[in-house]
Amino acid sequence: MSSKNNPWYFGDYSGGFPGVNYNKIIYLVTILLFMNISISTEESVASSNDISSILDYFLKLVQVFFVTDYIGKIANSWSNKDYQIPALINSIINIRSLFDLGSLFALILPILPKESPILLAIYIIKMGFTIYQSELREIINRLKFIIFHNPTKTFFPMILLSVLSYVFATLIYLAERSNDPEHFGSIPRALWFSITMISFAFDGLIPESLLGKVITTIFGLLGLVCIALLTANIIDSNTEYDNQIEG
Repeated sequence: MSSKNNPWYFGDYSGGFPGVNYNKIIYLVTILLFMNISISTEESVASSNDISSILDYFLKLVQVFFVTDYIGKIANSWSNKDYQIPALINSIINIRSLFDLGSLFALILPILPKESPILLAIYIIKMGFTIYQSELREIINRLKFIIFHNPTKTFFPMILLSVLSYVFATLIYLAERSNDPEHFGSIPRALWFSITMISFAFDGLIPESLLGKVITTIFGLLGLVCIALLTANIIDSNTEYDNQIEG
């Protein structure tokens, strides 16, 4: 079995992707990093020396892992080119390599607090790269096909729902602006209500007037139709993708 077919292969910066098992470790370590950052933002945890020490210990382990990961990929890239000096330089200045090195500096050096949005964004992007360079790429390719192969199927229900949401927001604003100015005192506020209705998270907010309730009911029914249409189109595109793969 070649190194690149090894499930524990580190991956490299010359086109070789990490092995299946090693990718799972990367996912686990990245999730532990996010959990560490999330827990450390809790004030009660931050004030506890024991818990803070444990979190710092796990953060050090994460840092060691990503340093080892970077060095391993550089070493593999260099070995793939028979340890030629130009190949080593090219591996170091590779875009993926520079990104990993930058993320390491952001994680290790005390430049950014670990709960910094910039640091979180860096590691979300890093995990995205990792997912794309794994067997999960099949899921990404499937999503790309569903969204872009026949955009009419995907975007028509979404555009229709967007138009309906704005129309509903305008109508509910006119009907309820004097009854509940806090939630319906402007079209943007009413639009927020329509969006939360679509996500079924409107927190029990109900228009006071009969007209407002009728408008809300109609929009809810139309929204369900749009979501059902979008779901049916996604299922149809998914089946079409399976047929292409099998064919």
